[in-house]
Amino acid sequence: MRSILKGMLVMLVSTLSIGVLAAEAASAHTWTKNGVPITKATAVKGKATLKFEERDNSGESYECGIMQKAAVDGAKGEITSITSTAGSNVISCAQVHHAAAYPCGATAKIEVEAGDLPWDTELVTGAGSELRDTIKAGGKGSPYWHIKCESTANTCAYEAGTSTGMKNLAGVGVEALFDAKSELGTCTVGGAGDLAITGSEVIALEVPFVLGAS
Repeated sequence: MRSILKGMLVMLVSTLSIGVLAAEAASAHTWTKNGVPITKATAVKGKATLKFEERDNSGESYECGIMQKAAVDGAKGEITSITSTAGSNVISCAQVHHAAAYPCGATAKIEVEAGDLPWDTELVTGAGSELRDTIKAGGKGSPYWHIKCESTANTCAYEAGTSTGMKNLAGVGVEALFDAKSELGTCTVGGAGDLAITGSEVIALEVPFVLGAS
């Protein structure tokens, strides 16, 4: 199975926000707390909705609700946990569009699981001086999604990482945008460039402070 991760929205749990500070040199980028650069590991937490679309199966798509935990420090971050809203590592998803070529039935249960956690991240300068956050190969290996439907299974990995555009949201946090510039993943069924990501994610601190990035 090949998938397109269409959307991820991480919701604020407390009254927090995240900030990102952009700088000319990539090494000078930093996550901020109430506008002040973060200089030690600081926990962030969120709730997300992911939409997967399987490009090799005529647009088969499904949505998955997740919870995410991470830590940020300076320009770097580490995604440590991705689970269902109930706390399970295996995340059950609901079909949105069923394609005739899809190997599973229209009512089949689809499950996804994040692999090789933790996933390393780092704020960098993208094309046109755009601030982006990279999800890098590192931690335990290449970030990947394992997808299962009935007797069919597939693994889609970001062997060279991927990235999101970053935008500070006043008083809330940081929006990470999966867009056309986000790098593609490689799937065991379908090959290179089969997993794309679109959609947005809002990231916030676990405590009542404003998170930012720059």
